[in-house]
Amino acid sequence: MAAYFTETSTQQAANATFNGTARDVTDQAGAFGGDANRFGAVVNTDQAGTLYIDGSTDKATWRQQGTMAAVVGGSADLSVPVRYRYYRVRYVNGGTQTGTGNFSIQSSFLNA
Repeated sequence: MAAYFTETSTQQAANATFNGTARDVTDQAGAFGGDANRFGAVVNTDQAGTLYIDGSTDKATWRQQGTMAAVVGGSADLSVPVRYRYYRVRYVNGGTQTGTGNFSIQSSFLNA
């Protein structure tokens, strides 16, 4: 089972950084009948960039937990073990603006 979130589908400017919403793993217990053990994200894009997953204990200090390059016209699918209470997706776009309707990020807590 999983709990799914649409992080954004907004076109990204060249060299822009997108910081997703802080997601609280403790809010997800009902979705699983237990605890989530992974947090993941997928980006679909027509331009190169880098997908990150950050973790935090307090939503103030974020620590990078994983990273993956997204290639032109492709996607990046990244997941990390749950070790913090809060998770967020971060995406740094490359040097070219994404096309209209050609960019989206989804995330989820998983119990795999």
